[in-house]
This record gives sequence, C-alpha cells and structure tokens, in this order.
Amino acid sequence: MGKIMGEIKDVMINRLDIPREIIKNSYKIVIDGDEFITIENHRGILKFNEHEVVLKVDNGVIYIVGNKFTIVYISGKTLKLRGVFKGVNYEQV
Repeated sequence: MGKIMGEIKDVMINRLDIPREIIKNSYKIVIDGDEFITIENHRGILKFNEHEVVLKVDNGVIYIVGNKFTIVYISGKTLKLRGVFKGVNYEQV
C-alpha cells in the first residue's frame, strides 16, 4: 500500500505540476540574495535570536546562522527572515 501511495504522489507531482513540498509534506527553503530567507512547511521555531534560528522540520532540524535576524513575516508554517546570513544547515534526526 505504501508503494502505491508513493507512485500516486509521484504522478501528481510530475503530471499535474503540484509542488513537491505540498504532496510530500516536505519543507522548502528560498534564499533571496544575501538578505532574505523564507522557510515553508516548518513544524515550529525551536530557537530564535539575533545570531541563530533553529526550526523543526519533518525528520530533522534546520539551523540558520548569521547576524541581525528579524522576522519579516510569519504565518502558520511559513517564516521569512531578514538578516546577514552566514550559513544554513540541515540535520536529520
């Protein structure tokens, strides 16, 4: 049954042009230059300060490091940050 659902999801992604992150319930990170970053489908903010943001995602954690972080937009499972980014790391748990 699991294999069949996976195949159905792949067909929906490939043939119907439905975004992968919606069908597979995965996160999406969009980096806009060196000033903005948007994370979609996160599961919660674990840590937030001026130098580090830690977000829970399915099967892992995203670490964003840098300086002068501020929240530009937050709604449901979407977070947009502004700041000076030095790195983004993913750790599977």
